[in-house]
Amino acid sequence: MTDEQRPRGRSRLTAVLAAALFSVALAEIGTAVGAAVAARITFATAVGAFIVTNGAMGLAFPVCGVLLAWHRPRNPIGWLFLGAGLGMATSAATASLAELGSVAGWTDGSLRLLGTIFDYAWPWSIGLFLLVALLLFPDGRPAGPRWRGLIWAVAAESVLFVASFGNPASPPTIG
Repeated sequence: MTDEQRPRGRSRLTAVLAAALFSVALAEIGTAVGAAVAARITFATAVGAFIVTNGAMGLAFPVCGVLLAWHRPRNPIGWLFLGAGLGMATSAATASLAELGSVAGWTDGSLRLLGTIFDYAWPWSIGLFLLVALLLFPDGRPAGPRWRGLIWAVAAESVLFVASFGNPASPPTIG
């Protein structure tokens, strides 16, 4: 593809990055499904452990995100959807792996690590990426200059939202 044929703003780097993030999300969804099958998790257990819901969002958001980021790389909504999808796909994969690990007798340390990753992966998706994407919809820019402050407030609040899941009094749990 020559520079004249390439959509405005898209470079080879942004195309590769969008495809790579999409591929990671797909690999995580594949891991979630594979680990759930290997652990013989019932559908009810998969729903209760948020494997199904987070997996569905972990697939849907990156599909939308890669299309937007590929064709409109300067529009941040595609990149935000890719980030949201990665958070959800990561939580689905770690939940499935934790279920598999508990069946297979993995160490408590590895199960705690998977639980911690689960606890910290999905809140970024809903606390930051999706909220900012909604505030930037439809053209990737704030509705006005006053909206920039709201976007910064959402970003600051998301850090507190994610940090609230780090309660040292109780270990991370899945399901």
